[in-house]
Amino acid sequence: MEVYPSHIGDTLGFGMIQARVVGSCTSESGAALGAALVPLPFEQARDELTLVAEMVRLQQAGYSIPEALFDPVDDYMAEVRPKGAFLDPDALLEIRRLCRCSSDVRRFLESGKIGLFNRAAQRIAPLDGLGEAIRDLLEDDGEIKESASAELRRIRREIRSAQAHVRKSLMSALRKATAEGWATEDQPTLRGGRMVIPVRTEAKRKVSGIVHDVSATGQTAFIEPAQCVELNNDVRELEAEERREIVRLLMVVSGLVREHATALLDNQRELGLFDIRRAKALLAASWDGIAPTQADEGVIDLVDARNPELVLHLGDAGRTVVPLTVKLGGEATMLVISGPNAGGKSVAMKSIGLCAWLLACGIPIPAAPESRFDRFDRMLADIGDEQSVEDDLSTFSSRLARTREMVERADPRTLVLIDEAGTGTDPQEGAALAQAALEVLHKAKARVVVTTHHAALKLFAHETAGVVNAMMRFDEATLSPTYQFEEGLPGASYAFEIADRMGLPPKVVARGRDILGSDHVSMERLLGDLESRNRDLQEQVARQASEAGKASEQRRILERRLEALTEARDQIKDRALEEAHQILGGANAEVERAIREIKESGADRAAVKDVRKRLDERKSSVGQARTKTRRKKKARSVQVAPSLQGPIGIGDHVRVGVDGPTGEIITLKGNEAVVAIGPAHTRVKMDRLCKVGGPRTQRVSVSAKITPVHARMTLDVRGKRALEAVSEVERFVDEALSGGLNRAEILHGKGTGALRLSIHEYLATRSDLSSFAEAPIEQGGAGVTIVHI
Repeated sequence: MEVYPSHIGDTLGFGMIQARVVGSCTSESGAALGAALVPLPFEQARDELTLVAEMVRLQQAGYSIPEALFDPVDDYMAEVRPKGAFLDPDALLEIRRLCRCSSDVRRFLESGKIGLFNRAAQRIAPLDGLGEAIRDLLEDDGEIKESASAELRRIRREIRSAQAHVRKSLMSALRKATAEGWATEDQPTLRGGRMVIPVRTEAKRKVSGIVHDVSATGQTAFIEPAQCVELNNDVRELEAEERREIVRLLMVVSGLVREHATALLDNQRELGLFDIRRAKALLAASWDGIAPTQADEGVIDLVDARNPELVLHLGDAGRTVVPLTVKLGGEATMLVISGPNAGGKSVAMKSIGLCAWLLACGIPIPAAPESRFDRFDRMLADIGDEQSVEDDLSTFSSRLARTREMVERADPRTLVLIDEAGTGTDPQEGAALAQAALEVLHKAKARVVVTTHHAALKLFAHETAGVVNAMMRFDEATLSPTYQFEEGLPGASYAFEIADRMGLPPKVVARGRDILGSDHVSMERLLGDLESRNRDLQEQVARQASEAGKASEQRRILERRLEALTEARDQIKDRALEEAHQILGGANAEVERAIREIKESGADRAAVKDVRKRLDERKSSVGQARTKTRRKKKARSVQVAPSLQGPIGIGDHVRVGVDGPTGEIITLKGNEAVVAIGPAHTRVKMDRLCKVGGPRTQRVSVSAKITPVHARMTLDVRGKRALEAVSEVERFVDEALSGGLNRAEILHGKGTGALRLSIHEYLATRSDLSSFAEAPIEQGGAGVTIVHI
């Protein structure tokens, strides 16, 4: 992203953030990249942001981001470039650290779930072979391992053997010198790389050998006994042989380094990039940073965004930052923020600019996940007092220079930030020039955020389509800022109120009001009154929303209570009908017995038949009432799905009332709908309907009718339980249907009538039957049911 002026990042507050990023780097390469951090072109910045956001995600998922623990190897690569050159062990250890770091970072990147991670991993060359070669050669302290080669192992074994012989010969000479009183110590020592014994100076000629050194006091001479000279020579020769082997081994490994020089330098660059991304991720994780949605439409939709600089500054002090929710783009392309001094106007504007800067640098911003911040190719800003003594520019001249750049370079992909527009010269002239510049920027469709105190610019925002007034809320009671942003209204400056609170003499404040004029004072008071009324309205809306929520909850509670009462009522009614059924069943037995007695006594058959018919009709009405109650109860227990949001359309399934029947919308006309409930159609007001499902997919099924070989005409279920009997009746009726019978009989007996009632309840559910009824008395009466197919 192109920026003007170039130092605007520091003005926005990026310096503190950059310092935090550099401090989190673990390598010189990463820190150098952090110190040179600048906004990137959009595509590159988007990829960088994606990589850093993925690091944040992995860290939050419990992954440990490896540290880039290595030092630059550029000098070593230059040193080893000539053929035959070799590196010392310390240099090789640094290269080994780079190889190990390369493996750790590559492995971490391969654990990522995005393609950019995999591509970054592929750019890091695997150097495990080189690292293992250095590890096989060197101990962690830089010593050459004896296992580095068989020749080195042999030489060191012979050195130890020769040193043992030297020590033995020296100890013999030392014991003799001690016995003669010539020695000053009881242990041999080393001088000039050769083993010697300490002898008093006055006795040095009494010991045959070579004097290699004399102590600082001159009292002790260090003599290599004659019998040890040849042995020491052997040790020195073996040590020289050891050095030659070590040099040979260093040259071999250094040759491998030379072969991988390009890969080492490339890996160093990639690890530096990884280090700076890791530092960005650590910073972003500290403020729950997100990568917002980004498109190409110039939309800024920040939700609960916090100023990144304030997050660091106040977070270190244990304080919180007031979040900012602001939308710019689409129909509204310019935002004019007004309000009192120190009320947060500039902070709000800088928050937008700093978020744009961070995203262009590939750093996730502290905002809600649903935020959006579209592409901008340039950011132009006019913030702060920038007098230039060298260029002989005043504040106003500097502002004009920046304004010229803005109006000449702005386009729909430009974000413009202007702080305190129209200042630096005569207020009326400054406001007029500022409005003229804003009109040009608005025509260019740039996205503009401007802060001001000028009433003319507030009026311009009010009267111009696509320009929106906004204010920073101010507590009139305490005359203190709340730092809360609100779109839609301009803010008052509260200059006189603040002056009163700051203790300015009342006569000075009063005179100021007189000088300014009643119209302006009335305007400021009007703005303050609008702000207060708007705040009161918002509080009322919030209270009403709260009350509506409580009412809705109360309604749900009452509906649940109504449902419970309805359920209890039906249970009571069901129990009553059950008791009535049992009573009638018992009465039926008594009646049958009475009929039997009447028959035996020769009573009139027609009278008996009439009595029995009335009794059966009463029993049937009780059974139907019982069945109806159970069906209602079942309909409530198998409730339709909960209400769905959205408009009601033809084909949708709806519920009538709170717990009424459900049906399908056939037609819509005005505020009424025709609803199909089963086979019936009914017209219902729309406000009584509740949507419970969309149109159902039409299904076509094909069935085949198989006629059995034999179909029974009579079924005897006497003495069986109701559940078992109904199951057999079901099979019996199916057989009769498939067999093509017109009539069938079910023998269930009379008894208490419970079995007959269960069978009749089942038969009533079969829509494929013509009818069913008890048989005439001469064919079995209440003990037999005739089914007409």
